[in-house]
Amino acid sequence: MSDLSKPQKIKIILQEVAKRKISTYELAKKTGLNESGLGRLFKNEISNPHKSTIDTLYSYLTSIDKSEQNNLLDSEVNEIVYKIVNNEERFMQEKAFANLIEIRVAKKIAKILSNPEDFEKWKNT
Repeated sequence: MSDLSKPQKIKIILQEVAKRKISTYELAKKTGLNESGLGRLFKNEISNPHKSTIDTLYSYLTSIDKSEQNNLLDSEVNEIVYKIVNNEERFMQEKAFANLIEIRVAKKIAKILSNPEDFEKWKNT
């Protein structure tokens, strides 16, 4: 699963739970772990939690981190696209942006012209 020790994983789990403000109810629901047991774990009332509990929490919290990163990237890309579409004339006045678009369009045209199937699809649109 990971080369981290149990104490290292616990530290990361506690940091992630605090950072994300995830409730024990939400964690229990998402992981299948016992809500009251999670509460005792986070209150430091359990001195030696089961390895499986720690692994389950660690796995869940690190997987939502990757998922959130992808969602964040998607939302950032959508925001950029929205800004470009709504400010096209202003963006096209920027030399670097205009050159980038020109290069992309030229590559697309070259691809369409070099592949008869793509050319036919393009011609019929």
